Amino acid sequence: MTSALLDVQDLDIVYGKGRGAHRAVKAASFQIQRGEILAVVGESGCGKSSLARGVAGILQPAAGRILLDGAPLGGARGRAASVARRAVQMVFQDPDASLNPNHTIGAILDEPLIVTGFGDAAARRARIEELMALVRLDLALLERRPRALSGGQKQRVAIARALAMSPRLLIADEALSALDLTAQARMATLFHDIRDRLGIAILFISHDMRMVAQLADTVCVIRDGEIVEHGPTREIMAAPRSPYTRLLLAAALDPKAALGDPDLLDALASGESEKADMAVARLLARPESVA
Repeated sequence: MTSALLDVQDLDIVYGKGRGAHRAVKAASFQIQRGEILAVVGESGCGKSSLARGVAGILQPAAGRILLDGAPLGGARGRAASVARRAVQMVFQDPDASLNPNHTIGAILDEPLIVTGFGDAAARRARIEELMALVRLDLALLERRPRALSGGQKQRVAIARALAMSPRLLIADEALSALDLTAQARMATLFHDIRDRLGIAILFISHDMRMVAQLADTVCVIRDGEIVEHGPTREIMAAPRSPYTRLLLAAALDPKAALGDPDLLDALASGESEKADMAVARLLARPESVA
């Protein structure tokens, strides 16, 4: 029996079959403790969103196990399966994809409460008001439809809807990437507040090392479907071991220079760690990279 809230063991996610099969996630293993924010970070197409969808139950793993409080997430049936899956909720990059444009915000938040049999109308209304306060939205917005809200407000509604299910694990898949920097900073503070107040764990998916540094307790760096580095955020930011992690950090400081440096990209592609380290060091030494 594991003491971790979430225990992912040798997880494979595969798209397609036969010769056309693509192994998007390769033997991924990590744990998330209660109250922990763990970030999975990597470039576009590296497999981080596939990993998140596998944990959420949206994709069926080809191999491996996912344990929640020591019990296999995929092993339950019937009502037990429904209860287990409610314990893991996901917020996506585009809130419009999960918010019905024809419903008011109040109706959107009421729907999961009705589905789960959460009391009568008065009890549901009280719960909705709690959720709105938790994500710091004015109650007047309950009468509006999603199109009347800003991007940041809609993302907060999506978070509130996920929290209506009282999950033990919240997955945020690039949930901040469509927001401006000010909104991102506010949302990062909100995620910390939610974690502190509810005691839930958060799996945060991102390509942005700067945001990860602000938000996460622990980091998994993923490249081509494989976790290449895993550890406390402060340690990885201060002394990354993987050349790929160093590239991500360099790109966070100077994206154009990092992604346009042929020596660095060639070294990373060839797996020559010493050459990659030299290229990253040269990039980080550029005055414009640290201005």
